[in-house]
Amino acid sequence: MADAPGASYSLADLMSDLRDGIWGELTDPDVRVNTYRRNVQRAFLDAVDRRLDPEARDDDDAPWSSDIRAVLRDELARLDELASGALDRTTDAMTRIHLRDVQAEIERIAEAN
Repeated sequence: MADAPGASYSLADLMSDLRDGIWGELTDPDVRVNTYRRNVQRAFLDAVDRRLDPEARDDDDAPWSSDIRAVLRDELARLDELASGALDRTTDAMTRIHLRDVQAEIERIAEAN
Protein backbone atom coordinates (compact mmCIF):
# COMPACT_ATOMS: atom_id res chain seq x y z
CA MET A 1 0.00 0.00 0.00
CA ALA A 2 3.02 2.30 0.23
CA ASP A 3 3.34 4.85 -2.55
CA ALA A 4 7.13 4.75 -2.75
CA PRO A 5 9.69 1.98 -2.32
CA GLY A 6 11.02 1.99 1.20
CA ALA A 7 8.00 3.86 2.52
CA SER A 8 6.36 0.74 3.88
CA TYR A 9 6.52 -0.33 7.51
CA SER A 10 8.22 -3.69 7.24
CA LEU A 11 8.15 -6.63 9.60
CA ALA A 12 11.80 -5.89 10.39
CA ASP A 13 10.84 -2.29 11.28
CA LEU A 14 8.11 -3.58 13.58
CA MET A 15 10.46 -5.94 15.39
CA SER A 16 13.09 -3.22 15.79
CA ASP A 17 10.52 -0.82 17.25
CA LEU A 18 9.20 -3.50 19.61
CA ARG A 19 12.74 -4.35 20.73
CA ASP A 20 13.53 -0.69 21.41
CA GLY A 21 10.25 -0.13 23.24
CA ILE A 22 10.10 -3.29 25.30
CA TRP A 23 13.75 -4.12 25.87
CA GLY A 24 15.38 -0.68 25.60
CA GLU A 25 16.84 -0.60 29.10
CA LEU A 26 19.02 -3.62 28.27
CA THR A 27 21.33 -1.25 26.40
CA ASP A 28 21.73 1.16 29.35
CA PRO A 29 25.17 1.42 30.98
CA ASP A 30 23.68 0.40 34.36
CA VAL A 31 20.88 -2.03 33.53
CA ARG A 32 17.88 -2.04 35.86
CA VAL A 33 14.53 -3.52 34.92
CA ASN A 34 11.69 -2.64 37.27
CA THR A 35 8.82 -4.99 38.09
CA TYR A 36 6.43 -3.42 35.57
CA ARG A 37 8.92 -3.68 32.73
CA ARG A 38 9.79 -7.26 33.72
CA ASN A 39 6.10 -8.13 33.35
CA VAL A 40 5.94 -6.48 29.91
CA GLN A 41 9.04 -8.38 28.82
CA ARG A 42 7.60 -11.68 30.04
CA ALA A 43 4.35 -10.94 28.20
CA PHE A 44 6.33 -10.35 25.01
CA LEU A 45 8.08 -13.71 25.34
CA ASP A 46 4.71 -15.39 26.01
CA ALA A 47 3.28 -13.81 22.84
CA VAL A 48 6.26 -14.98 20.77
CA ASP A 49 5.93 -18.47 22.24
CA ARG A 50 2.24 -18.63 21.33
CA ARG A 51 2.92 -17.38 17.79
CA LEU A 52 5.67 -19.96 17.22
CA ASP A 53 3.75 -22.89 18.75
CA PRO A 54 2.42 -24.93 15.81
CA GLU A 55 -0.36 -26.42 17.94
CA ALA A 56 -1.66 -22.98 18.93
CA ARG A 57 -1.94 -21.68 15.36
CA ASP A 58 -5.17 -21.77 13.38
CA ASP A 59 -6.19 -20.88 9.84
CA ASP A 60 -6.07 -17.15 10.64
CA ASP A 61 -2.28 -17.43 10.90
CA ALA A 62 -1.79 -18.35 7.24
CA PRO A 63 -0.60 -14.87 6.15
CA TRP A 64 2.15 -15.05 8.76
CA SER A 65 3.40 -18.48 7.83
CA SER A 66 6.13 -17.41 5.42
CA ASP A 67 8.36 -14.93 7.28
CA ILE A 68 7.07 -14.53 10.80
CA ARG A 69 8.61 -17.74 12.14
CA ALA A 70 12.09 -16.84 10.88
CA VAL A 71 11.80 -13.24 12.08
CA LEU A 72 10.62 -14.25 15.55
CA ARG A 73 13.37 -16.84 15.90
CA ASP A 74 15.91 -14.20 14.87
CA GLU A 75 14.40 -11.80 17.38
CA LEU A 76 14.79 -14.37 20.15
CA ALA A 77 18.48 -14.73 19.26
CA ARG A 78 18.92 -10.94 19.37
CA LEU A 79 17.15 -10.73 22.73
CA ASP A 80 19.35 -13.50 24.12
CA GLU A 81 22.43 -11.49 23.09
CA LEU A 82 20.98 -8.33 24.66
CA ALA A 83 20.23 -10.16 27.90
CA SER A 84 23.71 -11.67 27.99
CA GLY A 85 25.36 -8.29 27.55
CA ALA A 86 23.03 -6.68 30.08
CA LEU A 87 23.98 -9.25 32.73
CA ASP A 88 27.51 -7.85 32.67
CA ARG A 89 26.20 -4.32 33.28
CA THR A 90 23.79 -4.81 36.17
CA THR A 91 24.33 -4.82 39.89
CA ASP A 92 20.61 -5.12 40.67
CA ALA A 93 19.77 -8.59 42.03
CA MET A 94 16.20 -8.75 40.66
CA THR A 95 17.34 -7.58 37.24
CA ARG A 96 20.02 -10.27 37.21
CA ILE A 97 17.46 -12.94 38.17
CA HIS A 98 15.06 -11.65 35.51
CA LEU A 99 17.71 -11.64 32.77
CA ARG A 100 18.74 -15.21 33.58
CA ASP A 101 15.08 -16.20 33.47
CA VAL A 102 14.68 -14.41 30.11
CA GLN A 103 17.59 -16.42 28.73
CA ALA A 104 16.14 -19.68 30.05
CA GLU A 105 12.73 -18.84 28.58
CA ILE A 106 14.27 -17.99 25.20
CA GLU A 107 16.10 -21.32 25.21
CA ARG A 108 12.89 -23.17 26.11
CA ILE A 109 10.92 -21.45 23.35
CA ALA A 110 13.65 -22.08 20.77
CA GLU A 111 13.93 -25.77 21.67
CA ALA A 112 10.16 -26.28 21.62
CA ASN A 113 9.71 -24.65 18.24
